[in-house]
Amino acid sequence: MKSIVLTKVSKNFKLRKEIKEQSNILLKESTIEEFIAVKDVTLEIKQGEALGIIGKNGCGKTTLLKLIAGILKPTSGKIEITGKVMSFIELGIGLQPDLTGRDNIYLYASLLGIPRRELEHKMQWLIDFSGLKEFIDAKFRTYSSGMQVRLAFSIAMVHNPDILLIDEILAVGDASFQEKSFNKIRLLKQKGKTIVLVSHDLHQIKRICDRVVFMDEGNVISIGKPEEVIARYLRKVLQHDKSNTEQTLIEQEKNIAVKKKELEIEKKKSRGLFSRNLTPVIEEELEDKTLNYLESLENYKRILSLELVEEENTGDAEKIISQLEKLRLIILRQEQMDPSSRTDEIKGIIHRQANIVAGLNAYSKYVDIYHAWRDILTVQIKQVQSDVKRSQVLQELLTVAFYCSKAKDIVGVESIVKVFIQCKGKIEGSVYDVYLTEIQQIVSSLPLKKDRELIQSLFEEKIKINKTNKKIAEILSVKLFNSKYQEKDSFQVGSECIMRIECMAFEKIRDPSIGMGIFDKKGNFLFGPNTYTSKYFIKEIRGRGAIECRIKNLWLLPGVYTLSFSLTSALEKMTYDYWDKKIPITITGAIEQRYGSLYLPHEWKILE
Repeated sequence: MKSIVLTKVSKNFKLRKEIKEQSNILLKESTIEEFIAVKDVTLEIKQGEALGIIGKNGCGKTTLLKLIAGILKPTSGKIEITGKVMSFIELGIGLQPDLTGRDNIYLYASLLGIPRRELEHKMQWLIDFSGLKEFIDAKFRTYSSGMQVRLAFSIAMVHNPDILLIDEILAVGDASFQEKSFNKIRLLKQKGKTIVLVSHDLHQIKRICDRVVFMDEGNVISIGKPEEVIARYLRKVLQHDKSNTEQTLIEQEKNIAVKKKELEIEKKKSRGLFSRNLTPVIEEELEDKTLNYLESLENYKRILSLELVEEENTGDAEKIISQLEKLRLIILRQEQMDPSSRTDEIKGIIHRQANIVAGLNAYSKYVDIYHAWRDILTVQIKQVQSDVKRSQVLQELLTVAFYCSKAKDIVGVESIVKVFIQCKGKIEGSVYDVYLTEIQQIVSSLPLKKDRELIQSLFEEKIKINKTNKKIAEILSVKLFNSKYQEKDSFQVGSECIMRIECMAFEKIRDPSIGMGIFDKKGNFLFGPNTYTSKYFIKEIRGRGAIECRIKNLWLLPGVYTLSFSLTSALEKMTYDYWDKKIPITITGAIEQRYGSLYLPHEWKILE
């Protein structure tokens, strides 16, 4: 059965506007404009259904509710109502300040059409529900605004309507009364009452409503399940906020440029004895405008971060990279306006971009990412004082050089080689020799011979390479990622885990095997595949490279485990490097099983 049926309902208002710039104030003219608040709304609400209406201020939500309540008449269309209606719209209108709370109960109940006998029967419940027992015989004007609305809401709750029309009144009073009001509405829903709720509180909408209507500029944009419609509404709000913020940033940048020009002119002025120096005033105004601009940049960064979450949910790697790039450029603008360093924040974004690019194997397409990374590290290496930190930066530069070589970016590799040459004598000799060997291996992997020879000549001119390093190969790094290529050390039970192992072979190694092992907290070996036993045969490796081991479902019980990694020769039985229980990994999740380490999805069934 349908409680409410709206068929092509519209509501127009006539707005009178005065014509500006008239010479005679007594003969002011005005024009009448028509404003369409609700446009051709067709809607059916079933008996016992709870429907939410959401949208920005001025979109027509309350107007639609007033049309259903009969407070307003539609300009066109038809509204059919089946059952007794109680509207919770603009609660408290009609309550008298010079009457007591008790007197106002009788007055307001009569306005709402509640029979006196029914009211007196429920009087004690009403007073208890409102929480105003101590104040019920005090003058209404002594009540706070919250107390006034609580009393009005409690009086309205005495009625037993078939249909409740509620406009933003579940936020009245303190947290305790709000929860009490919410539970009362939910109880009425369980009794089969039809509820139409207008609210900006999306959490309440989700908790109460079976369906949600999203309105914008008087139109119904979407009707459906709460989660889907609310998600669409939030995307619209985000787009609107983004557009407004972008426009604000453009205006603020213009204003700052104008103010800087004013300051420059003021500083160059020649002044007489009594002329006023406006430089401090302009500097203060410029500082205020700069602070406002930084605040807008921070807001824009928040919007981009929310958009990034949306993109991550879609799993589109290229869109995620693009969104991260927008975020990085905004942070750079913040750094230009504010002297505080944001290098770590920028590097964090670049690391995420580089990891996703590596997963796509699209190095050449995103070479600008590696250039930005290189530029940050080049500045850092000039600023650091200790050998340890300088060594860490050089290690990171090796990674960038590796990515540049993958992208066939000769200029990028060459610029990093020059940084390494400049660092001779600034870190411990044996460490430096290892780094030089690694960078040479990266250079030797470049596709064109002339490029290899050009960069190699830099070494021959500037530095004597140590040829005594006997290490054949090593594991350089191990990183763990989730399915969205976000670096993690904690995973949910049954989730996907990608292990990226980066290795360096200082000379050619035939038939290598790369393996991993999982151990529990007692050191018990649980699982350990390698490329050879998995029949993923690698003919040979030389130089720097990386391989990924993807575990689709990590069926481990919640707890802390350790990972081991090995680089061996499959045929010669030689171990080049072994990381013994070096990488910790945490498994989380609500699993009731308490014994053992593995979780195998299962079910039990009694045989009849």
